[in-house]
Amino acid sequence: MKTKINIIIVILLLSIKINSQVTFKPGVRVGLNSSKIDGINDDAKTDFYIGIFGELKLGNRYALQPEITYSKQGSENVDLNYVSIGLANKFYFFPEETPIFILVKPSLDINADSQTNSSGEGLSKIDADFSFAAGIGYEFPFGLDIEARYVRGILDVSGSSYLSGYNSVIKIGAAYKFDFRK
Repeated sequence: MKTKINIIIVILLLSIKINSQVTFKPGVRVGLNSSKIDGINDDAKTDFYIGIFGELKLGNRYALQPEITYSKQGSENVDLNYVSIGLANKFYFFPEETPIFILVKPSLDINADSQTNSSGEGLSKIDADFSFAAGIGYEFPFGLDIEARYVRGILDVSGSSYLSGYNSVIKIGAAYKFDFRK
């Protein structure tokens, strides 16, 4: 009986320690996209992204970050405007020495609206893409993050039976987390 009570006490103490490390900080993200649709003969274009997120830090080595982002991408002659709903997983390997993190993120990218000219016919027919991102970032102690991500779409966005086109985006930007506990 005493062993069971000791086990319960240890579990309670561990859960208190784990819960004391959990923090939530909402924030905003903004940056530049360099995007291309791989598989079609068109040049890359530069545009922007902007979004909101909530970082749920679950200890000093891992954070889960739901994100909603508006992203202008496509290629030089194709404008694709996505509302992206994603879940970034941030890993801090050496949090005591350096605040560098890597992230991986799956997301559903909903085509908000698209415009094409004659060289991009058919590309406006696809309503969504599913993508994966990988990146690296640096976290400053005052709430600012800088990061770079590579995003790869896995669905054919060409809407054509004779073309295959996949989103390929490099994102460089900054994020700011608000700390309301202070």
